[in-house]
Amino acid sequence: MLGYLVVPLLLQMLEKGYTAPEDTESSESGSISQTSRVKEEAPATLATLVMDSRELQKHAADGGAIKKLSQMLKESFNAVEDAGRSMWSPVPNGTASLKGFQPEISSLGPPGVSPSVFHRVRVREGVLRALSALSLFREEYRKAICDNGVVPLVIDSLKPYEPESTESSSDAKSAAVEGNPIPTLLAACAAARSLTRSVSVLRTSLIDAGVANPIFKLVKSRNVEIQIAATSVICNLALDFSPMKEAIISANMIPTLCEHSHSENTKLRLESIWALKHIAYNSTNDIKMKIVETLEPAWLKRVICEDPTDPSIQRKAEEEMTGNEMEITPPLGEPTDIQNLVHGYNSRDSESQTPDLRMIDTVMPAKASLDTFLTDSARRRKLALNGDLDHTKQMRRDDIQVQEQILDLVRNLICGTGAPEMIDYLFQEVTDLFDILADKLRPKLPPAHGRKDPTSKDNSIPTEILSSVTYIMINIAAGLPRHRQLLMLHPDLLRLMMPLFQHASKEVRVNCVWVVINLTVEDDQRDRPTCRERAAKLRELGVLEQLVRLEDDPECDVRQRTKTALDLMGNLLASAC
Repeated sequence: MLGYLVVPLLLQMLEKGYTAPEDTESSESGSISQTSRVKEEAPATLATLVMDSRELQKHAADGGAIKKLSQMLKESFNAVEDAGRSMWSPVPNGTASLKGFQPEISSLGPPGVSPSVFHRVRVREGVLRALSALSLFREEYRKAICDNGVVPLVIDSLKPYEPESTESSSDAKSAAVEGNPIPTLLAACAAARSLTRSVSVLRTSLIDAGVANPIFKLVKSRNVEIQIAATSVICNLALDFSPMKEAIISANMIPTLCEHSHSENTKLRLESIWALKHIAYNSTNDIKMKIVETLEPAWLKRVICEDPTDPSIQRKAEEEMTGNEMEITPPLGEPTDIQNLVHGYNSRDSESQTPDLRMIDTVMPAKASLDTFLTDSARRRKLALNGDLDHTKQMRRDDIQVQEQILDLVRNLICGTGAPEMIDYLFQEVTDLFDILADKLRPKLPPAHGRKDPTSKDNSIPTEILSSVTYIMINIAAGLPRHRQLLMLHPDLLRLMMPLFQHASKEVRVNCVWVVINLTVEDDQRDRPTCRERAAKLRELGVLEQLVRLEDDPECDVRQRTKTALDLMGNLLASAC
């Protein structure tokens, strides 16, 4: 209810003619008016308010927020006429009458940036965050942003600040900043990511504006937060329907993403693996093999084998978080020179960088997370407010997501037209793949000495992991007859899958049924005898009883697939009699 009252007030502050109450225009260098400060904060406040609520997003959009924000973004790129503070002169008429006066040698250090320029940069960041938050869910809002002609400005906001471009300036005080500081780059990445969730926008406006090259450069930035934000945009650009997928491969981004997948930073590792997963889907086998070779099969195996609930992993993550707690953040006082200004602004913690949701692909739904664009320091503050327990939970969720994405990468490596060859290749590179998958399905033992894990009510395997493992089993069972036989011959894998037929997750249940369907489908007449053998083995494992229990499943999809599986097994077992 409070949001519905606050949003109209914020929209008033976005009006061009708005003036803050008791506004005073300061003539002192380094100061801006109260109205200007409101213009800086209002868009960011709006972003924070609406990011979690579709209703508030609609409320803001209906009030003309997109049009007002678009105008503010355009104005943030206008040149600023700012003479700054005039220099003292012994002559009453000023410096013009001084003989031999050279302003370029009258000051120490590189030229500074005027408060007006700094204000424009702050406004730009807030507007980008607001546009990102408004376009999280609704296609019509993304289209409205494009219709207001600001997509090229979003792309321009992806250009990083380069000190060399300013140091060569001859102005005593710079009236513009070439490029953008880190918080603005993060906000621009968030906006680009929201817009790339639209197929039509991705195929037209973003390509025309040239979104690819700036993002590719930011992925290779020396700042890890920029790397994370840019890589998350790559995740959407790499989706199968995206025309940018080939550009990503041609730009040789795979080695960079593979390198970042080895990073100690969990968020960068997660986003990089997620991007590789999308690149692998429906790509040719040579691209898939390149991904595996660059990641290194031994590393791939090690990451898959990691247990997200392992206390030693959690302790390591806690030590990393603690080691990063000591940060020096420059104050946001009066700027003295361009390096100090941008460095201080770059180092400023963004209280709530615009989050975003990742766009789903046609095969696997992405997981929504409002922490996507929070910087590490902002995430630490959020966790600190919620206590150590939430801190531990967040680390566990991060580890689970990394594991889920690496398993989904394996899933995408062995699907499509070249799947049989890739299954053989993966068996060759990861020889004990079935043992690893079986271990992921094996129930976890309770903690030693009866100590209960504070991060969960029980020691159950995360549903995301179960879903990913069963998807891999589906793809292997969809391979050649010899692949199905290898799956059937493993002593534990199918046995460990049996309890999952009654799992609470609909996705896990239907996946188990799909495994049965793929194991009992005949490729041709020559495959019929081995199909009957597989059906008989499945019956011995108790699959028929599990399928009968699913005939009355509340989910229509589960019931339909169960009927198909029962028909296939019934026909095979009947012909064996």
